[in-house]
Amino acid sequence: MTTNAAPAPATAPAILPDGLRILSLRDTPERLDEAAEYFSTKWGIARVTYEDSLAHSLADATDSPLPRWYLLLKGDRVIGCFGLIANDFTSRSDLWPWLCALFIDPDERGRAYGALLIAHARSEAARLGFPNIYLSTDLVDYYEKYGWRFLGTCYGPSGDPSRLYGTTSGGPGVRASSAAPGPTVSVPPVALETDRLRLRPFRSDDFEAVHRYAGSLDNLRMTSWGPNTEEQTHEFLRTAQARPLQSPRLDFDFAVERKDTGELIGGVGLTLDDSGTQAEIGWTLRLDQHHRGYATEAARALLRFGFETHALHRIRATTRADNAGSFRVMERLGMRREALLLQSRPGRPCDPLPWYDGLLYAILDSEWHP
Repeated sequence: MTTNAAPAPATAPAILPDGLRILSLRDTPERLDEAAEYFSTKWGIARVTYEDSLAHSLADATDSPLPRWYLLLKGDRVIGCFGLIANDFTSRSDLWPWLCALFIDPDERGRAYGALLIAHARSEAARLGFPNIYLSTDLVDYYEKYGWRFLGTCYGPSGDPSRLYGTTSGGPGVRASSAAPGPTVSVPPVALETDRLRLRPFRSDDFEAVHRYAGSLDNLRMTSWGPNTEEQTHEFLRTAQARPLQSPRLDFDFAVERKDTGELIGGVGLTLDDSGTQAEIGWTLRLDQHHRGYATEAARALLRFGFETHALHRIRATTRADNAGSFRVMERLGMRREALLLQSRPGRPCDPLPWYDGLLYAILDSEWHP
């Protein structure tokens, strides 16, 4: 563990989508009163407590890398905050730094702004020379979405248990060992194009188009997921929009849009293994868009993206053995049938059998011909 980090250069405000900015209080001391009031009000802790900690975090008060306090601004309005501190009043004083006081105004939630702050915290921890970062929380299944690992239980001053999470520091474009100044969490969106299709990032306003296929059992009878509830589709869109903030990024979800009509007709995805050398692809298109070659066209773009952009060695795909439309797409892509997976796919309640065989197809970089 790093016990002392070298002084780091001041970081410029992170410029984010939608006119958002993340400001470090150490670099903007004129916002001390505003920050103390915001942290105190949102967390219900006496203002003097935050005011004292914030004041002693400023550059003219300490040369220590911690604590650090940050504000999220939308225009000129503060809508969120977080801190990096040496200990978050837990029994695990052997671990640091800690992400603390993460907050997004309720009327600004559902836009993945929390994910932006989490990614910035990791980037800042890397910039300051810390290889890891930790947090304690009562939340379940939130931080896991952003690559945090549950480490066990820690305890507060009153003996109350809390969930302990940790992850490596770093962020988009920033390695954990990097000391480069000014990392940013503004990530250019990845988009792909074919002759007839545009594969673009999902947006919040895609809900109706996505739920049209993701909420339909008829559309998903051969898949291993769904049909979604409305909340599950909203959650998918929130997760997909936060994908660019993974570090390293392993998941790429694309909305499939027809160029001639601008209509969203399905989704495709590429998921890398932890090694970063292999991946799995998948696709789902609306039933009324089948048999037009769109799945093959979109999946071929994913293969090109995997082999040419990410230098992958092997890409695989799976399907039910009775899903001829799906495995014929795989064969048109030049993928080889590698395995018959006996009774590996659970049937749907409407299916006559409880289990169905699956098929595994794959293609190597040496076999890929654009």
